[in-house]
Amino acid sequence: MSQSFHYVNFNPWVGEHYATGLWGRKLLIIGESHYTQWDGETHNLSHEITRECVLEILNGEGGAPYWSRVLNRVGGDEYRSRRSDFWNQVAFYNFIQSQLNGGAGTRPTLTQIKEAGSAFEEVVKYLKPERIIVTGRTVGRYFKKIPGYQQLTSLRTESEPLPVGYFNFTQKKNFITITGHPRSAYFPRSLSPVLKEFIERDFDSE
Repeated sequence: MSQSFHYVNFNPWVGEHYATGLWGRKLLIIGESHYTQWDGETHNLSHEITRECVLEILNGEGGAPYWSRVLNRVGGDEYRSRRSDFWNQVAFYNFIQSQLNGGAGTRPTLTQIKEAGSAFEEVVKYLKPERIIVTGRTVGRYFKKIPGYQQLTSLRTESEPLPVGYFNFTQKKNFITITGHPRSAYFPRSLSPVLKEFIERDFDSE
């Protein structure tokens, strides 16, 4: 897929089989941001940094633990050893669309957060995801403030319930849930069946 975006700076990763989907649904996974410092160095980030990060994982070049934790929880046991299959069936992008000058834990500014809403709408209109998983409750708070967000229900977990809402940016509702950050205790293995339920469940009929 190729697209010229107006608000998006870091092009999203779109798997080769995204249109087929994960368990039959087009799934967009969202992280928070790209930062400039890792491995003791400062990096210049290209428009393709998101795609480059996922390609590193597919090529077995390591990467931050974030990626394997997302795969293990969202894909569950079915995809735990099928890294390529998983990432080629989903789309991914980071909500904040300008680089954070620092390392892990650097926080976005209010301006960066406000600017990100327009990019999110642009990505959703382009990818038309049926399900959206936001990884991180801090970044998740931003989504509930984007015009058009509607709260629907919640899914029961062993810790805190997962909220389910939606946007109407495309012809079909774009259902969205928000998890804990993958490096937190709120992203346990028990979350996998709940996320699969979120992807498979027919919220339109409820």
